Amino acid sequence: FRAEDVILKMMREEDEVFLSDPEGGTAPRDVEYTRIFGSDDATRTSTGENKVPASVRRGDRFDDLNVVINDPKVKRLQRKRSSQRSESSEDDYASGPCGNGATKPLMHPRQRSKGQLTPQQRRVRRCCGYALYLLLAAAGLLGLAFGIVLVVRNYADSWLHIEKSPTWRDRRIVGCSSLVVDDVWIVGIPKLITESSFRLVDVNRDGVDDILFGFATGAEGYKVPDLVCDIYFNGTHPCLGGILALDGRDGTELWRHYSQHEIYAVNCMRDMDNDGTKDCLIAGRVGVSWVDVPDGRESYYSPVLYTRRDGTDVVLFGTGGETHPGSLWYIALDDLYHGDIDKAQQIIHNPYKGFMTPPVLLDLTGDGIKDLVFASYNSTVLAYDGENYNLLWNFSYPMSETYA
Repeated sequence: FRAEDVILKMMREEDEVFLSDPEGGTAPRDVEYTRIFGSDDATRTSTGENKVPASVRRGDRFDDLNVVINDPKVKRLQRKRSSQRSESSEDDYASGPCGNGATKPLMHPRQRSKGQLTPQQRRVRRCCGYALYLLLAAAGLLGLAFGIVLVVRNYADSWLHIEKSPTWRDRRIVGCSSLVVDDVWIVGIPKLITESSFRLVDVNRDGVDDILFGFATGAEGYKVPDLVCDIYFNGTHPCLGGILALDGRDGTELWRHYSQHEIYAVNCMRDMDNDGTKDCLIAGRVGVSWVDVPDGRESYYSPVLYTRRDGTDVVLFGTGGETHPGSLWYIALDDLYHGDIDKAQQIIHNPYKGFMTPPVLLDLTGDGIKDLVFASYNSTVLAYDGENYNLLWNFSYPMSETYA
């Protein structure tokens, strides 16, 4: 190597780069670079000082690069240059040869060394990578399991042809936001009045439910001469009450039967003669056995009969009125036959309004037993389990009243 070539190479390279010698060795990292100017014998540093190591001359050749690098004077220049660079944060510049004020950096910008990880850091990084992979795998497995559960839950019944009977808990109940009523038909029945509830029975077996209800003529409680029946009811005797059937399609009268007194209680729950059509039990003001209700209140209620799971026939009845408190009661039919009204049990009590209309019987819970849905006069609708009389749900419409 020539001395100037070695020094120029040291100047061009960054001190992080290893310089190779002819024997394959490497020069130290902390080499100080200088630059050769004009003189054959002078080595000028960036501070402008001429420093010529005695053992290094321009044109000298060396077999070992370490001869130049390890020269004591070169090392002193290295230490001095390092102290000057630490005191100044700006790059060194030298004036251009033309004297026009142009500047030129003495060396390339210093490259920062790339930090290397220690073995412990590499082990930590590997462990973190493994943990991340495990978390990703666990998340994927959880997502797959969740998807399988959803598919099985939504489609297993259809795949296996399993049919479930829906209960009231499975159904979504949506309330009415508005109500529009259209008249299907309107029928006027002259000379008759009624306080009876309507009952639906397919009387003519045309597939459409017909309407049955009890009626009165308004002459109840008076000694009515036979002439009244002759004049107003075409000679029909008796003519003070009865039951009427109307066609559900158009309101046409199907038949009419008269009785001695007003009929206000109609029950059409059973097919008594097994002919495929439900039969009706009716009652009025006379010809019946009377018994006081347990709370001594007034009653406008049409009793309802239904059968519990153990085969017991139960009678439902209500007490109270528009302005009087009342309750809903039940009693076994056998106890009622014997007049044991004290065995009646209270289902619910309303301290302000009574229970005036009979309930709707339907199986809400899916247990095969009819449940009770009814309303009190203050527009509170309630649903009770027909087996144990526990409350299922209730709904109140404030500031209103109902006879339904």
